[in-house]
Amino acid sequence: MALKDYIYNKPVIETDRLVIRPMNVTDIPALKKWMPDRSIYTYWGKGPGKAEKDPELLFERKERPAKSFHLGIAEKETDEVIGDLWVYPKRRGPRPNNGSGVGECAGSCLSLS
Repeated sequence: MALKDYIYNKPVIETDRLVIRPMNVTDIPALKKWMPDRSIYTYWGKGPGKAEKDPELLFERKERPAKSFHLGIAEKETDEVIGDLWVYPKRRGPRPNNGSGVGECAGSCLSLS
């Protein structure tokens, strides 16, 4: 499947301990535990933005079709979101350095073609 196949139907990936899945409003309490923590943004070259400081903002807008999407990483046993990742379409050509010593997807970034 290509990334375009997931624009409306986001993937769910399961391992023995984790589930990578779309997030929803019931995840807000878990997100508030770690998203505002400045220390997790050390290598991103920026601090937490508005949505990271207040995860409720992630769910205020109605979801619309997009070529990239945001997924939560949840512990399978508790279903508590303990991390997140963004999925972007694969870019062609060189990836610019964002000043942090790594390419533009510093942090949690997965690229699918």
